[in-house]
Amino acid sequence: MRLTMGERRAVIRQAAAGYCKASKKRKGQWLDELVALTGYHRRYAVRLLRAHGRRSGVRVGCASSSMSGLNSSCVRRENVRSLSGR
Repeated sequence: MRLTMGERRAVIRQAAAGYCKASKKRKGQWLDELVALTGYHRRYAVRLLRAHGRRSGVRVGCASSSMSGLNSSCVRRENVRSLSGR
Protein backbone atom coordinates (compact mmCIF):
# COMPACT_ATOMS: atom_id res chain seq x y z
CA MET A 1 0.00 0.00 0.00
CA ARG A 2 1.30 3.45 -0.93
CA LEU A 3 1.66 6.36 1.44
CA THR A 4 -0.72 9.29 1.22
CA MET A 5 0.66 12.73 0.32
CA GLY A 6 0.37 13.85 3.94
CA GLU A 7 2.35 10.85 5.10
CA ARG A 8 5.01 11.47 2.43
CA ARG A 9 5.33 15.10 3.51
CA ALA A 10 5.75 14.01 7.12
CA VAL A 11 8.50 11.57 6.11
CA ILE A 12 10.30 14.27 4.12
CA ARG A 13 9.96 16.73 7.01
CA GLN A 14 11.57 14.28 9.42
CA ALA A 15 14.34 13.24 7.03
CA ALA A 16 15.17 16.81 6.00
CA ALA A 17 15.89 17.86 9.57
CA GLY A 18 19.40 16.42 9.54
CA TYR A 19 19.98 15.66 5.86
CA CYS A 20 22.07 18.72 4.97
CA LYS A 21 24.36 18.27 7.97
CA ALA A 22 24.84 14.52 7.49
CA SER A 23 27.87 12.85 5.96
CA LYS A 24 27.77 11.70 2.35
CA LYS A 25 27.49 8.09 3.45
CA ARG A 26 24.55 8.80 5.76
CA LYS A 27 22.81 10.85 3.05
CA GLY A 28 23.01 7.88 0.74
CA GLN A 29 21.49 5.62 3.39
CA TRP A 30 18.65 8.09 4.01
CA LEU A 31 17.98 8.34 0.30
CA ASP A 32 17.82 4.57 -0.10
CA GLU A 33 15.30 4.34 2.75
CA LEU A 34 13.28 7.31 1.51
CA VAL A 35 13.04 6.03 -2.07
CA ALA A 36 11.97 2.59 -0.86
CA LEU A 37 9.34 4.07 1.46
CA THR A 38 7.84 6.80 -0.74
CA GLY A 39 8.41 5.48 -4.24
CA TYR A 40 9.93 8.79 -5.30
CA HIS A 41 12.75 8.90 -7.85
CA ARG A 42 16.11 9.31 -6.12
CA ARG A 43 16.87 12.69 -7.70
CA TYR A 44 13.45 14.04 -6.79
CA ALA A 45 13.94 12.94 -3.19
CA VAL A 46 17.27 14.80 -3.07
CA ARG A 47 15.56 17.91 -4.41
CA LEU A 48 12.83 17.72 -1.77
CA LEU A 49 15.30 17.18 1.06
CA ARG A 50 17.57 20.03 0.01
CA ALA A 51 14.73 22.48 -0.57
CA HIS A 52 12.74 21.64 2.56
CA GLY A 53 11.90 24.75 4.56
CA ARG A 54 12.63 27.15 1.71
CA ARG A 55 9.94 29.10 -0.02
CA SER A 56 9.04 27.66 -3.36
CA GLY A 57 6.93 28.89 -6.17
CA VAL A 58 7.01 30.95 -9.28
CA ARG A 59 8.51 34.41 -9.15
CA VAL A 60 5.96 37.03 -10.10
CA GLY A 61 7.11 39.27 -12.93
CA CYS A 62 5.83 42.44 -14.53
CA ALA A 63 3.14 40.65 -16.51
CA SER A 64 1.27 39.86 -13.31
CA SER A 65 -1.01 42.37 -11.72
CA SER A 66 -1.06 43.17 -8.04
CA MET A 67 -3.33 45.20 -5.80
CA SER A 68 -1.86 48.51 -6.99
CA GLY A 69 -1.62 47.39 -10.61
CA LEU A 70 2.18 47.41 -10.59
CA ASN A 71 4.65 44.95 -9.23
CA SER A 72 7.33 46.48 -6.99
CA SER A 73 10.08 45.06 -9.23
CA CYS A 74 8.46 46.82 -12.20
CA VAL A 75 8.41 50.07 -10.30
CA ARG A 76 12.10 49.68 -9.45
CA ARG A 77 12.96 48.99 -13.09
CA GLU A 78 11.05 52.07 -14.22
CA ASN A 79 12.84 54.20 -11.60
CA VAL A 80 16.21 52.96 -12.81
CA ARG A 81 15.30 53.66 -16.42
CA SER A 82 14.17 57.19 -15.61
CA LEU A 83 17.34 57.88 -13.67
CA SER A 84 19.56 56.55 -16.44
CA GLY A 85 17.78 58.67 -19.06
CA ARG A 86 16.31 55.79 -21.07
